[in-house]
Amino acid sequence: MTPEQMIKALEESGEYKVLRKLEHRDKYSEQPGVELKRAMVLDVETTGFDCETCEVIELAMVSFMFNPDTGEVADVFEPIDMLQQPSKSIPQEITNLTGITDEMVAGKTLDKELIISEFEKAGLIIAHNAGFDRPFVEKTIPEIDGKAWGCSWKEVPWSDQGFECKKLGCLLKNKGGLFFGAHRADEDCLALLHILATPFDDGTLPLKYLRESAAAGTVHVIAWDSPFATKDILKERKYRWEPARKVWHSFINPAELEAEKKWLAENVGGAPDFKVVTAVERYK
Repeated sequence: MTPEQMIKALEESGEYKVLRKLEHRDKYSEQPGVELKRAMVLDVETTGFDCETCEVIELAMVSFMFNPDTGEVADVFEPIDMLQQPSKSIPQEITNLTGITDEMVAGKTLDKELIISEFEKAGLIIAHNAGFDRPFVEKTIPEIDGKAWGCSWKEVPWSDQGFECKKLGCLLKNKGGLFFGAHRADEDCLALLHILATPFDDGTLPLKYLRESAAAGTVHVIAWDSPFATKDILKERKYRWEPARKVWHSFINPAELEAEKKWLAENVGGAPDFKVVTAVERYK
């Protein structure tokens, strides 16, 4: 019995659902006669979670062309993946999470000229948690400041489309019946691009939502005077701590503003501030 026959037998039994491994694709669709735009999905692995004290140990980019009106992905360029040796030994918990060891990064450095070149070509930089990735990238390579960023975690209405878990592994499994080698930057990029290029049941594409959000901007929420006891629920809601101003902050879709005001009033208090920011300003 061939693997395909075994899969068919298992799934027809009603007792099993078989996941397939995600495979890299160099094209998702033909877009004849369309003026395509170029964008990039990006991911970093780091020695920790605080960009003030931690360092990038891996950076991956996958650039692609897409239809700006529909969000359909066309050609996909080869992934670019780089390792970098940090100034201190990689913590064991990071090695456990990513599989990256001190031996793997020994003597390695990022090709900053190549990274800058790729950023210059892309009109939109996409990360699944841009509030984490952007500060690390811009601290490491300040020359790339000023690009438009999108966050696929925050700017795609996953829950409205029936997806409560927004982790890459969950989305890939529930949206396409696939799995991938998580927690390496290049694998995360390819998984994210596939998710963005796969339409929802109503035919709309996640990338279309990101494109529209980039044009509309997002709301920067600053939770001024939030009590110390609320730090865990703020972190769980994807707020990030800004050491310089000693404040928790987040970026949300403008459509979520009233709901976020209500949530903060009921759960945090303090004196939150709300400001609409452009795609170039957000997630810094």
